[in-house]
Amino acid sequence: MIGRVLVRTRGDDVAIVRLVGEHDLSTQPAVLGTLDAALAAGAHVIVDLSMAEFIDSAITNALAIAHQRAQPLPNQRVVSVVPPGPHFVTRTLELVGIDRLVPIYPTEDAALAALAYAEAGDLSRN
Repeated sequence: MIGRVLVRTRGDDVAIVRLVGEHDLSTQPAVLGTLDAALAAGAHVIVDLSMAEFIDSAITNALAIAHQRAQPLPNQRVVSVVPPGPHFVTRTLELVGIDRLVPIYPTEDAALAALAYAEAGDLSRN
């Protein structure tokens, strides 16, 4: 299946970018453009890979770039959701080390809870 990039928001400050199907160099510009647009809008970004059947290094690179671009932005984070257990996408993220750069959660709810917790910690330091 050719890859699709779907976006939905959760409240005013979270964009959920879902990759569906197969993603590689041919879809990387759309993926990175969508991640950049979400960051430009001031949102935390959850990259939901639970419906991705395949990703390659172009997509892991897009995740790393988005993570780097979010670093200097106040109160913005990029996290990923991947299916639990052995899965091709999970293994790809582990092999290239993205799992050590971008926090990974087994469900969207877990990612949302982590973002809320991190934001509460940021607010308490202000």
